[in-house]
Amino acid sequence: MRVSRQLAAALVVGLTAALSVATPAYAAAGAEVSPAPAQTIDNFGASGAWWPNDLVNFAPAARQQVANLLFGSSGLALSAYRYNIGGGGTAVTNPVRAPQTFRTSSGGYDWNRDAGGRMFLQYASTWACGT
Repeated sequence: MRVSRQLAAALVVGLTAALSVATPAYAAAGAEVSPAPAQTIDNFGASGAWWPNDLVNFAPAARQQVANLLFGSSGLALSAYRYNIGGGGTAVTNPVRAPQTFRTSSGGYDWNRDAGGRMFLQYASTWACGT
């Protein structure tokens, strides 16, 4: 589709006029920086979706270092951790992104599955309990 120069010029002028017609009221007010708290945050955390499945293959010292950086007071000091209870990969197209399910084919549960996820859940619990 070819656009004439006159039509292109008219579009540019029209768009420029439309964009400069009104300035929103909130844009006129300046930002205020105050030392007074504006909100209370109860927790600050992270989600253990699939990255613990990769990290479980690292050396124990590397895993501990990551846990220190996430949960330790000299790191981020996260106070919340969302554990991904795996569903066994239902509708997941990349198998490494599917945490194991605890449910067995016989209808029971195998609580030894999902080693990486459980490991970081334990790290989070350890720091949360102060041990």
